Amino acid sequence: MARRLVAAGLALALVACGGSTTVDPDAGAGPGGSTGPTGPTVPSPSVLVAGGRAGRWTVEVRSDRSLGTGIAALEVHVTGDGGAVVSDAVLAFEARRPSTGLVAPVTNGPRIEADGAYHLDASIAEAASVDAGWTFRVEVTRAGEQAVATFAGLPVADRRLAGTFTEGDKTTILAVRF
Repeated sequence: MARRLVAAGLALALVACGGSTTVDPDAGAGPGGSTGPTGPTVPSPSVLVAGGRAGRWTVEVRSDRSLGTGIAALEVHVTGDGGAVVSDAVLAFEARRPSTGLVAPVTNGPRIEADGAYHLDASIAEAASVDAGWTFRVEVTRAGEQAVATFAGLPVADRRLAGTFTEGDKTTILAVRF
């Protein structure tokens, strides 16, 4: 009975806020579903988050939107001489907030996709301004050659889609994406 009351209360709250209580049964749920961050209908990443050089390679980090708290679906594009796509490298990615030491865990990647880009999801739990922003570190290794691109001062908007919880010496990040 209590569960029904809670569900009814949530449905009324959604209606009062202008939300819909209907669910499209054809919409795929979860990260890989059509509405998830790695699903097939996610807009093509067109926002340049960071870009620069890693040795002789050019590295660009792109997203479908500006950075915000929650799960960031990122693409890392690596190009070589004449803009040729580099899709046979090993890529390591780290997102860290230097002022607090918090690291954004990377899930689902980096993995190479058919488009030649390296895809990954990073769980960003803290908002930050440019002066106290996040730092992305991209390490590219190819044919025994290694180079690193570091992008500092990346701002992150507070979308209220992530948070941290600390118990003892363990910190857990809870992040979602809509």
